[in-house]
Amino acid sequence: PSEPGSTLKPFTVAAMLQRRVASLSDTVDVGNGTWAVAGRVLHDVHTSGRMSISDALRVSSNVGIAKAAQSLSPGDQYENLRDFGFGALAGIGIPGEVAGLLRRPDRWSAQSPASLAIGYEISVTPLQMAMAYGALANGGLLMQPRLVKEIRDGDGTVVERFGPRMVRRVVDERVARSVSRVLVDVVEDGTGTAAGLGLFKVAGKTGTSRSYDADKGYGAGYFASFVGFFQAEDPQLVVFVKLEN
Repeated sequence: PSEPGSTLKPFTVAAMLQRRVASLSDTVDVGNGTWAVAGRVLHDVHTSGRMSISDALRVSSNVGIAKAAQSLSPGDQYENLRDFGFGALAGIGIPGEVAGLLRRPDRWSAQSPASLAIGYEISVTPLQMAMAYGALANGGLLMQPRLVKEIRDGDGTVVERFGPRMVRRVVDERVARSVSRVLVDVVEDGTGTAAGLGLFKVAGKTGTSRSYDADKGYGAGYFASFVGFFQAEDPQLVVFVKLEN
């Protein structure tokens, strides 16, 4: 597992929409693209002034998303991430599967709400991230992952079949659809244009996070990722891509 960075931002926005503490059209002032919060300075690459929460997600504004997330209580922020499957085993029954890291709010620092809003102070596995984006693609339903679809005997007869199984509804369908529409804009006119497929609409998000060592802290290395689903209007596939350095 690793810190996901900006690929976590859609779930921060989903939490705000689900709890009706903000809308996509609400605006946030990102100033000159920097924001000092609890002794840490967040930076943006290309943003300044006021922008909507929708645009903050589209251009991946750290300041915009973190500031907007102030409307969430720590409990709501934590519960939302847990509901999307972070910090828990996915349940595929494979030895060595890990749950990643999502600390309870009573162990957060003053920086934690802003950090978590933009994908830091949390570690996730590729499977967890694919499941969470799958929940957006499925209209807010988190599904149990399957590695085996069916078991057949030597004659080819199906002995056991493993059908789709819902874990829980995470957000309302309207919320999932709203966030998904912004993720289409990310690919068409945001940070993820290289993932466009021309004839098919793709919904997705890019992310970059610095590599972290428990003994040395943050280093010069990084993880870059993209996760998305297509076709956006009728999703069939979720794809997660992660590059190390």
